Amino acid sequence: MNNSLLISVPSAAKKLGVPKKAVLSMIDTGVLVGIAAAGDTYITAQSIESLTGQKSTVDSGQCTSGYPGPQEVSCLLTKDKVVVEQEKAGVDMIYKGSVSSLKDGRFMVQIDLGKTPEGKRKRESKSFKDQKKADAYLAKRLQELNGVQVVSTPFVLVQPVVSPAPSQYTQLTFEEYAVKILNEGVGKATTRTIEGYRLGIRAMVGLIGHKKMVDLTTQDLKKAFEEIRYKYLKSGVARSFNITRQIIQTAFENGEIPADIMGKMKCPTSKKPIETEKFPTYSEEEIAILLKTSKEYSLELYTMFTLLECTGMRPGEMRGLEWSVFDPEKKTIRIKQAATVKFGKLESVRKQAKAKDIISVPKSAYSVRTLRLSDLAVKALLEWKKYLSKSRNRKKANSPYIFPNQKGNFKSETSCQSIIQRYRAEFHLEGVTYYKFRHTMCTRLILAKQPISVVQRIMGDNTTDVIMKVYTHVDAEMAMKATEGFYDELNKKHTDMVV
Repeated sequence: MNNSLLISVPSAAKKLGVPKKAVLSMIDTGVLVGIAAAGDTYITAQSIESLTGQKSTVDSGQCTSGYPGPQEVSCLLTKDKVVVEQEKAGVDMIYKGSVSSLKDGRFMVQIDLGKTPEGKRKRESKSFKDQKKADAYLAKRLQELNGVQVVSTPFVLVQPVVSPAPSQYTQLTFEEYAVKILNEGVGKATTRTIEGYRLGIRAMVGLIGHKKMVDLTTQDLKKAFEEIRYKYLKSGVARSFNITRQIIQTAFENGEIPADIMGKMKCPTSKKPIETEKFPTYSEEEIAILLKTSKEYSLELYTMFTLLECTGMRPGEMRGLEWSVFDPEKKTIRIKQAATVKFGKLESVRKQAKAKDIISVPKSAYSVRTLRLSDLAVKALLEWKKYLSKSRNRKKANSPYIFPNQKGNFKSETSCQSIIQRYRAEFHLEGVTYYKFRHTMCTRLILAKQPISVVQRIMGDNTTDVIMKVYTHVDAEMAMKATEGFYDELNKKHTDMVV
């Protein structure tokens, strides 16, 4: 064998102007004729001449035409993007670039243009709203800079590694993704809390629910919130904002969207006029009217009102009360459980999930408590118990629950709401709710100068923040009346002073 007709792989690579890996790949694919000798691989000079067009190819199973030139050969295709080998000393600059996602949801194309005479790095940058457009621009720009065209022939030097994985990002719409997240559960939230989240996100779904998560932009969200802020009060806007942000952040952390498009957004300010009922509490005059009219309407409702007025317990805690926790001698009642609603899986944010009433543990450890009762409440409970004992419905008469339904079980939330709705209509009383008694009780305790820790125990809340921010409602008239004693003392001090 005449070794002068054989060329080593490094020499062939230099002659063709391609990397050594490309030469080895050409041997594997039959483009070049390789011969193993003395532990190394050599290429016949004739096959190289044939590849570069200097000579016709000998009959070795190769095609007679269609081979790419050296420049085309050096351009590799990987996942439809142009990838170029590292530049070598003495070789013309080979330009490279990348596409990266930005926090605002846009995509940035950056191309390395080498260095300036001063040694500073030069870059060309351009942003796009769409990732596909960014990828297309990068490929086109690199072709222009490198003076090559994308190889589309089946003649590829390095076989690309193609992953069979599906699309990187979720193809669900905002509503579909919201349903998915809420059904999976959010932290330790109960199904009732999840229902609150559904109500909070419903307005956003009406505006952007049809859009795919991957296509959403910061501008889409800002535009939606601009509408919401004119429809909801501060608490409603904040709830909608927080739930939307939680959904977006979850999608981003799970790698299901390219960017956290709410990362730098701030909760918008409500533009809706404040409702006339600024302080959701009952005045002493209103309570007197409620007790009088409810007694005329229904002994059951009257008993509920007297119980709520002196304890401030939650309506769900009231529905879960059993006679065993009532002590008429000590004038106390113990909260150890609560009736609540358990919701099933959501099918749509626009529609409430199926629900059923259940008895559950109290909201927190602080919610298990013993409360004092007023004489009026004790008397009402005893009268109600006597009334139930005479009922023809034996299931109701023998029920362990203080407020039973017709089957002897605890009364449902819907049933309780029906009672108060009919009562309001008959006596033309607007704004009467069970929960308003809780706000009133908390405000009364604060005005009575009870320590916040005492108020916390009576109300059954695990933090004082809820008490101060939610349940305490002191208007100007209350404040003036509560501070009368303070100013009497202050005036007496001024009289004793020598000014």
